[in-house]
Amino acid sequence: RLANHMFEGTKKILIVRVTDKDGKSVDEDADYLSDKFFGTDGDRVTMKSGFDACSFGKFTTTHDYGNEVNKNLLSAPGVVDVNINIKLQESSQATVRAAGVKAVEEKLDVSLPGPFDHVIFVVEACYQIGTTCQFAAYAYVNHWLSLFVGENYKYPA
Repeated sequence: RLANHMFEGTKKILIVRVTDKDGKSVDEDADYLSDKFFGTDGDRVTMKSGFDACSFGKFTTTHDYGNEVNKNLLSAPGVVDVNINIKLQESSQATVRAAGVKAVEEKLDVSLPGPFDHVIFVVEACYQIGTTCQFAAYAYVNHWLSLFVGENYKYPA
């Protein structure tokens, strides 16, 4: 039986906009991602609104990390831009994921998951290097990490 506390309360979410060595990233900027996930600029259909509605207000998300994160390092509320020193076109998903985690840890001076309940990586595309690319996103069960490919992050809830 799963503990209910995992599925209730306010969860701190970090969105990571990844740019590779060739400058490949999703076209939209950090402000757009912040709005799409948290509704910071008026978007009403977001991850935040979806979880809130589905749980009748028992599961909410936030980009307010208190004093646990230097807000000056964020690109927009709840979003950090990171550069990885590898090419998406030449790297496996495991390599991309590891490079993204390392970049966030170095930029924010944390060991992930750090103060975050969940960290969502957004990458430009998936290139079939040692794995399949037949997914829009993936996550691990009872884990802090998920990854969206391409424009699929626009439909997060």
